[in-house]
Amino acid sequence: MRELIRNYRGFDRFLRDQLLIGLFIQCTWALVSPLIMKLQGLLWTTTYISVYMIMMRMAGLFVPYFKGTHIKKAYRSIICLNVLYVIATSLYFYDQSIFLWTESFLSIFFCINSVVLGIGWDVYVVDKYEKQTFEDFKYCATFRDAVGGIGGYSIVIAIYQFLNEFQSMKLFVFLMFFCLLLQLYNYFTHYAEMEVNKDD
Repeated sequence: MRELIRNYRGFDRFLRDQLLIGLFIQCTWALVSPLIMKLQGLLWTTTYISVYMIMMRMAGLFVPYFKGTHIKKAYRSIICLNVLYVIATSLYFYDQSIFLWTESFLSIFFCINSVVLGIGWDVYVVDKYEKQTFEDFKYCATFRDAVGGIGGYSIVIAIYQFLNEFQSMKLFVFLMFFCLLLQLYNYFTHYAEMEVNKDD
């Protein structure tokens, strides 16, 4: 643990911001995941759920077509997808079945773009930083993802003691707006000035 803290303190502002903003986003997404799974179980048949899972796995088949995408473009795409996700979430209050299918299709694009961003991010960091910094960051990021998941789902348990599903979805939408603000801050602070190769 001490080594992780020491490594975190040794990172520059860009790397520290990626860890902190990523932690908040992990916790926020934890709010909606159990709700979506519960709705799928209530409204979908096993066949539909299987189709959804196949679609999610198929996303990986399209990733190679985006080889060479610059981290800046991939991050910008994530922000655009989050805007669409917030808009699509309003469908929950209109028709939960339509919301589930819309969420599913957006999730496919999230899967594709997240992998593309991850690969582009690794390439960028390996190129800009030394090998040891990259390795240290990956361990910190793994720890962050674990804490974000555990903390986020623990918060969900507490929230569902006081809020119903309808109220929880409202809270998720509110927090997603906050995530978008953090991502915009992150983009304009760190990504906007990145140089993109002409080939990208």
